[in-house]
Amino acid sequence: MINTVDFTQLPDQEIVQKVLANPDYYMIIMDRYENKLTAYIRRISGLSPEDIEDVLQETFLQAYRSLNDYDESYKFSTWIYHLAHNKTIDFWRKHKKHLSNLELDEQKDFVALLRDDTNAAEKMDQLIDRHKVMRALENISLEQREALILRYWEDKSYEEMSDILHKPIGTVGVLISRAKKELKKHIANI
Repeated sequence: MINTVDFTQLPDQEIVQKVLANPDYYMIIMDRYENKLTAYIRRISGLSPEDIEDVLQETFLQAYRSLNDYDESYKFSTWIYHLAHNKTIDFWRKHKKHLSNLELDEQKDFVALLRDDTNAAEKMDQLIDRHKVMRALENISLEQREALILRYWEDKSYEEMSDILHKPIGTVGVLISRAKKELKKHIANI
C-alpha cells in the first residue's frame, strides 16, 4: 500500500506517471477528483445519488482503462471531466432519465454569476431567483445546461470547455450565449 499523504500535492501529470508505473497510486486520482466529479455530474444531470455514484464509478473505470491513452498536452482535469461528460450522456441515453430536482450549491450563487447587477438584489429576491434558475435549468437542453455549469460553476475556460465538450472554442461561446438567452426566457415564464 502507498502513503497518499506524500503525493497529494503533486501535479496531476506526475501522479499519472506514478499510476502508470504502479496502479496503487490510482487512489490518489480518485481521492482528488471524487467530490469534484460527483458535484459536476449532479449539476449537469440531476440524477439520484445512486445513479450519480454509478456514473462516477464508470468514469473512474474508464479513466483507469484509458490512462495509457491520456494526452499530456491536455490538462488531466479537462480529460477526466470529458470522460464524466461522456459517461453522463451515455447514462441518460441508456436509461432515458429526465432531469429532476436539479440542485444548486449553496456555496456559489449561480444567479449572481449570471446577473450584471447583483448588488441591487435583496436576499428574498435572490432566493426567488435561485428557485427560478433551478426550474429554468430543468427546461433547457442538457448541452446548454452543461455549458453554463462548466463556465459558471466549474470556472472552466473556453479552451477547457472546448476540450471537454469536443467543440470548437467559437462554438462554445455561441453555446453559452444561446444557453443564457434560453435560460432567461424560461426564467421569465416561471
